[in-house]
Amino acid sequence: MSTVYLSDIPRIVTALAEWCACLVVIAQYPRRFHGRRLWLVLSGGLAVQC
Repeated sequence: MSTVYLSDIPRIVTALAEWCACLVVIAQYPRRFHGRRLWLVLSGGLAVQC
């Protein structure tokens, strides 16, 4: 059985996981942005985390 070390996980994968966790929390609050502007803000946040 192979052991996976945390240092072997690519940073892009952990950034994506953190971004998804943020989306779960943010989804519970009322939105200030809608439609295309919402996706631009969300993708900007993902770019910052990556």
